[in-house]
Amino acid sequence: MALNKFMHPRNPYKDKKPDFKALALKYEEFRKHTTQDSKEHVHLDFKKPECMRALSWALLKEDFGLDIEMPLNRLIPAIPLRLNYILWIEDLLAEKHDNIKGIDIGTGASCVYPLLAAKKNSWKFLATEADDFNTEYAKRNVAKNALQDAIQVLQVSSNTKLCGVVDVGDTYDFCMCNPPFFGSNLEAWGMLTSRSEERPEPKSVSTAAPQESIVVGGEVAFVKQIILDSLELRGRIRIYTTMLGKKSSLAPLKAELRKHGISRFGTTELCQGRTMRWALGWTFDDHVVFKPPISKSGRHKTRPPLLIKLPCACGATDTGASRVWRISDQVIQLLNELQMTHKVTDPTVTSRKWQVSAKQNTWSHQRRKRRQMEQQASGGKQGKCDGQRSGDSKSVCHKEGGGDSKSVGHKEGSGDSKSVGHKEGSGDSKSVCHKEGSGDSKSVGHKEGSGDSKSVGHKEGSGDSKSVGHKEGGGKGGDSKDNKQGEEHDYLLRFSLTVTQEQDNVILQFTWVDGRSYDVMHQVVQFFRNRLQ
Repeated sequence: MALNKFMHPRNPYKDKKPDFKALALKYEEFRKHTTQDSKEHVHLDFKKPECMRALSWALLKEDFGLDIEMPLNRLIPAIPLRLNYILWIEDLLAEKHDNIKGIDIGTGASCVYPLLAAKKNSWKFLATEADDFNTEYAKRNVAKNALQDAIQVLQVSSNTKLCGVVDVGDTYDFCMCNPPFFGSNLEAWGMLTSRSEERPEPKSVSTAAPQESIVVGGEVAFVKQIILDSLELRGRIRIYTTMLGKKSSLAPLKAELRKHGISRFGTTELCQGRTMRWALGWTFDDHVVFKPPISKSGRHKTRPPLLIKLPCACGATDTGASRVWRISDQVIQLLNELQMTHKVTDPTVTSRKWQVSAKQNTWSHQRRKRRQMEQQASGGKQGKCDGQRSGDSKSVCHKEGGGDSKSVGHKEGSGDSKSVGHKEGSGDSKSVCHKEGSGDSKSVGHKEGSGDSKSVGHKEGSGDSKSVGHKEGGGKGGDSKDNKQGEEHDYLLRFSLTVTQEQDNVILQFTWVDGRSYDVMHQVVQFFRNRLQ
């Protein structure tokens, strides 16, 4: 998917792609890496590092008057992406235009952020770098472009982020960082990845050295160190920012900020070509405003709502309003069953509406689950659980996590038996088998852990808990207006759900808001259709 239309509006490459032919005619260094077809169209092979370097060098030379050396064994910067990050920081600093000072954490061999911002905006920079090779190249590039008065390159230890760099009495307007994305070689090589099978492989090659792309704990651990440093430095740097290579990193980092009482933060999306990156910023200054991502409102196409029509039952005596509320109660039960976060908005006499978000898929394989529940219910009518029981047995089956227990697993036969079958674990438990759902029961199914628990159904953990069936967390469920947990974290799906009366029918309207796949929305609607009709 080409993302150029979602570039920052001031990015010069948003509406005007680089003219390879013009660059080839003007710069020999660029031309020798290009090919030309029968129609005289000029092409570049992005799988070759030397071609990527030639393009970045030509764009910096042509559009910014910069001459930068970029070694092939180090990260080669994509210029549109670097510009997007700088332009976002410009937006955050909108109230201030002069004497802007920033810190670039891990500037790299190209020193591209300080050089671009110094040349374009006359900003001053402290550029830190831990790698000896990168430091030498960065200093050389600063000198080559006569920007020593604007940019200071400082070599630091690999563990140094901000503390130990900012001198007492010094203040900066911002800091920026392009951290190592990966936590291991396997992740960097793509062997541990969340990339879907349908997603095409990258069209360009990465030239980053291991020290530029890999760090213990990945980018989340790296940025958490910057957050800790910001707690010590606080207002000495007005705005703290970092770029992120994975969207999944946003949720744990937002949680880390909240944990430390940092409530003023924001994110943006950096879109260019076929690449997307994310940026996170936070501040201790109440005057800094983080606006919503530029591309967020326009990224997804408007999609028509999905509807479920529930006809009024023949002979029903309840009014339209009472039918809406009765169906709404069922909807709330299903949302709770699916562990979806939901917040009621603008209820009226004849309609109910919720904003809903899901962090994981809890609606798949419902037929299998219902079949298991029916089998268990059928077995329960005969006595205890799945076993073919006769006689006076004090029994349980398939129990995990028992010990001093009077349970029986897969028992056949009769007699007053206290024997145990298929029993694993230990603990003083009196639980029962394979049970899903709720009810006033003291039995436990598929329990992991130990303890004197009275919980029911697929519960993990221990303790004296009385929560029921598949449920995580506390609370009594229901239609809570404070049910916000998870809404600001990474999610699988977000949608609005409305229940209204239309003539003799109750209509459920599911409206897509955001998520990883629109197909997931259809799965959720089918789940509700199966359960309500």
